[in-house]
Amino acid sequence: MIDRSNASCSNRKSAWRALAPSLMMALLVSGCSFSWGDGGISDVLFGGRKASELGPQGEALEEGAASAETLSANAETALTRIAIFPTGYLAQDSAQPCDLCPSTLVQKPTSRMAARLVTGFTYEAMGRHPRFLLPFPPEVDKAIAAAPGLSYRAAAVALGQAGKADFVLVSSLLELRPRVGPDDKPETPAGVALSMALLDARSGNVVWSDTFDENETGRGFITRTYDNVMNDEPVRWSTAEEHSEFGVDELVDDLIDAID
Repeated sequence: MIDRSNASCSNRKSAWRALAPSLMMALLVSGCSFSWGDGGISDVLFGGRKASELGPQGEALEEGAASAETLSANAETALTRIAIFPTGYLAQDSAQPCDLCPSTLVQKPTSRMAARLVTGFTYEAMGRHPRFLLPFPPEVDKAIAAAPGLSYRAAAVALGQAGKADFVLVSSLLELRPRVGPDDKPETPAGVALSMALLDARSGNVVWSDTFDENETGRGFITRTYDNVMNDEPVRWSTAEEHSEFGVDELVDDLIDAID
């Protein structure tokens, strides 16, 4: 399990990017961060600023300038508001139902913490696209808590009717396949299965959906080669929870390609 109590939103999909320190610094400066506790994800910042302090292209607003909510009401400068719902999961001692998720019937037992990581990874990945305004997690949690039966569908409609979301992004953690053996020479690499869907907040119609179901294989070749050659470090393969970050990044990349 990886510690993400205060996670940076730099893109970690490929360690070879360490060969370009200036690029990494730019990502760190312009990226986002978040933290979480028992109440879930909080303190979401984009480039060190709250969403309400950002203009339509992600630039900082001058003091006294219109808030992001005011700008979104203007058709020429509107931001697309995408509410990220907590990742659905099934565990032996708990669960997060998701009546909007397309694949809940094939869920296998995972864990609450792994699902929270997937939610956090989704905020990270979406935060790299400043043209989207992400309603604060407490707003989303409040809408879900007020919905009959904690229904995601009802919460999505409530957010849409209140003008707080144009779309909702839902995901489901379907399976975690743990790595078997040591992290330098595993007998079997870790794997993860995730589903993700973007829905119209008011109608509930699915705009886009996709599934990721892969084990860590050739994707890590560059990373492992770099660690061996440049750092003289042993090859390290991911845990299933770590591999879920790659899965989320792949799904969000597909989403952005689909709606661009």
